[in-house]
Amino acid sequence: MRKKHYTIVLGLGLLLAMLLFLETAPLGFAAVPKSNTTNSFTTQAAPNQILVKYKSDLSPQSLQLKVEERKTIKSSTFGSIRLLFDNLKYKMGNKTLPEEQLTRIQQADAQVGAKNKTRVFDAKDENQRNLFVIEISTDKTPEEAIRVYEKLPEVEYAEPNYTFYAF
Repeated sequence: MRKKHYTIVLGLGLLLAMLLFLETAPLGFAAVPKSNTTNSFTTQAAPNQILVKYKSDLSPQSLQLKVEERKTIKSSTFGSIRLLFDNLKYKMGNKTLPEEQLTRIQQADAQVGAKNKTRVFDAKDENQRNLFVIEISTDKTPEEAIRVYEKLPEVEYAEPNYTFYAF
């Protein structure tokens, strides 16, 4: 009987300790702070790299697939007519054609001298699959590149690529 009470008290004590730890510990790195020191972490921006998060289904890969699909439609029988109606649907809905969106992103890539564009998470989760690390040219600062990408309507946000160091 006494051992049972001891086990219950010990279990409750461990549970309380875990709850207190979770309350004070950072839960993740989803939102990267802009400051250099956070709690017990020090951050340093990676030189010539930025993070860019594209809006839902507006990543360069998604747009490229849409453009290729539209080219396939155009080459089919009556494809030009179908594409004409598709274009009208875009224009009437005040939406931009995928070709125009992809061109804007490619122009921004050229403007900042994007050398490498790597998807951060290759996941089915829509919030993660549109996040990319972009390596930029050495003649552009990350701040300049961020301003270029933030002007694009296809981009949700752009920020420096921070590295976290403990203590």
